[in-house]
Amino acid sequence: GKADVVAGLLARARDNDAKNSAGIPSKVERGSVSVDGKTLKFRMLTEMTTMKDPIKRVTVVRAELLPDRSYLAVWASCLESDFGPETRKRLEYSLSSLVARTEETSSEVKQLLK
Repeated sequence: GKADVVAGLLARARDNDAKNSAGIPSKVERGSVSVDGKTLKFRMLTEMTTMKDPIKRVTVVRAELLPDRSYLAVWASCLESDFGPETRKRLEYSLSSLVARTEETSSEVKQLLK
């Protein structure tokens, strides 16, 4: 669907931004794409070359559509060999704790802090 296409485009944009020594495009992990309102979440796998064996990096992604139709994407990664249930929970929690602040939400937060 459309969410899978957007996830693929974001993964490609990330590959262009990040240093990927292998030059191999990242792949969106099958079945990992989800949408909740204006939030897109997915995982991607990136093969990386080393002096010895190739390794994979797992990246957990959260992209938020903003009111001006731009987006804010947050990326959290670790080696696939380290991506156990506890690490997965920690990465996903880290991403969920971040909030895109617009003028409106910034003033709401200021009111709460008074």
